[in-house]
Amino acid sequence: MNRAMEFDYYLWCFEGTLLDRDDAERLLEQLKTTPGALETRVRLLGFTNSMKSIDPTWSDVFVDQLRWCIENEPRSELHALALYDVEPRSAASEAICAAWQAALARHPGDSTVLQHACLGLLRGGQVELARPLFEQLQRLDPRNPGWLSTLGQFFSRCPEGAEFALVAHERALALQHPREAYTVNEAAELALKLQRFERARELALELLEMARDSELGWMLGNAQYHGHRILGLIALAHGDVAAAERELLESGHTVGSPQLDSFGPELDLANALLQRGRTEVVVEFLWLCERFWKPQRLLKFIAAIHAGARPQLNRLSELDDDF
Repeated sequence: MNRAMEFDYYLWCFEGTLLDRDDAERLLEQLKTTPGALETRVRLLGFTNSMKSIDPTWSDVFVDQLRWCIENEPRSELHALALYDVEPRSAASEAICAAWQAALARHPGDSTVLQHACLGLLRGGQVELARPLFEQLQRLDPRNPGWLSTLGQFFSRCPEGAEFALVAHERALALQHPREAYTVNEAAELALKLQRFERARELALELLEMARDSELGWMLGNAQYHGHRILGLIALAHGDVAAAERELLESGHTVGSPQLDSFGPELDLANALLQRGRTEVVVEFLWLCERFWKPQRLLKFIAAIHAGARPQLNRLSELDDDF
C-alpha cells in the first residue's frame, strides 16, 4: 500500500467535510474542465457523504463521484478505506453495486479490484453478491491475512454476514504468525453472536492469555476487558450467574485503552445481570469503570440503581436529569 497516497485520500476526504455549499459548487464547476481530477472528486465525496442525509439533493452528486472513482480508479486504496456511507438496498447502493459489477467485468482476475468490489458490495448490503468474490479471492490470494481480516470486519456489519465474517477471521488467524489480538477478539465476538459458545470460549481464553504474555500496546486493555466480558456472557447463557458476576468484575479491572477510555466499554453483560436483579455486583463494576471512563452518564447509572431503578445500561444511552 502506498502510505503517502493513503494519507492523501483521508486528508482529501476530511477536507471535503469542511467545505460549504459554495465551495462544493465551485469544485463541481472545476470538474467540467478537469473531469479526471481524482483529488477534486474525493473532496466532493467527503462533502456529499456528510451532506446527503441532511440535504438529499446531494445524493446524486455523491453517487456520481463514487461511480466515477469505481469506473476509473478501481484499484485505488480509496475503496479500501471505507470513507463513505451507503444505505443498504437503496437506489444509491444499487447504482454503486452495478458499477462494481461492471468493474469486475473489465478487470477479470484482478485480486485488488476483487477485494475492493467485495467491500463495495458489502457496504451496499449485497452479501450474496459479495460471497462468491470472497471465495474467488481465497483461491487467488490464499496466503494474505490482511484482506481476510478486512473482509471479516465488513461482513460483520452486514445483515446475515456474521457467518462469513467468522470464516474470514478464522482464515486470517490461521495465516497470522503471531496471531493478532484484534483478529482474535473479532472472531470471539462473532462466535458468541452465532452462539458457538465453545469456540467463543476458546478465543476469549486465548485473548486473555495474550494479555498476560504479550506486549499488546493499545489492545492490552481491550483484550483484558473483552476476554472476561465474553466469558461472562457465555456463563450467563448457560445459567451460571455466579461465574458471570466474577467475569464482570474481572473485566472491570482492565487497564483501559484508547477505545475504552474514549467511547466506553460495552455494557451488555452488566445490563443482563442488572435486569436479573444483581445490583450490588453491577454497581461495583460501574465504579471500577469510573477509573478509566468518566462520562456523566456513568454516575447517573449508579445513582439510578441506588434509587431502586433498573436502567438499560448502554455506553451510548442517556438518563433523565432526575438522577
